[in-house]
Amino acid sequence: MIAGRVTEDGQPIIQVSVVGRSWEALIDTGFNGDLELPNALQAQFNARFRGRQPWLLAGGQRIESDTYTWNFRLTVEP
Repeated sequence: MIAGRVTEDGQPIIQVSVVGRSWEALIDTGFNGDLELPNALQAQFNARFRGRQPWLLAGGQRIESDTYTWNFRLTVEP
């Protein structure tokens, strides 16, 4: 079981460990299989720029974002 908390505005949060550092992560109920990480982690990985990609957000908004392929191991803290 994954333990977490719910913020005052109703967002579910868990702690994840990436590159030996703990980060708060928002649980996205519309998860599409991709993971967004803080830019501060880019130097820790062999990030390969894939280009700009269009995204459709849950509210119907369309955005474009830089997309990278990163290799890493993610663990969820209990």
